[in-house]
Amino acid sequence: MSFVICHLSFVICHLSFVICYWSFVIGHLSFVICYWSFVIGHLSFVICHLSFVICYLLLVICHLLLVICHLLLVICHLLLVICHLLFSDQEWRIQLKLPHW
Repeated sequence: MSFVICHLSFVICHLSFVICYWSFVIGHLSFVICYWSFVIGHLSFVICHLSFVICYLLLVICHLLLVICHLLLVICHLLLVICHLLFSDQEWRIQLKLPHW
């Protein structure tokens, strides 16, 4: 009878060891999955941050181009005003029959 009890104890111990081993394997796999999830999440964050920086730089470039376009528009407007004044002056000289310079 004691042999049967001893054998059952050994079987229970062995089953406990198997359960403990598989718990360790599952825990290790969970850790590996968690680690790679963290790595992927970190890489996603880095990519998102770089995208934000690139987007910000493009916004700055667009703003600078807008300022340049505005300055060119002002220059064109000034040239148009100068041309208009010169043309009006020529027309005025013709009407008064003044000599052209």
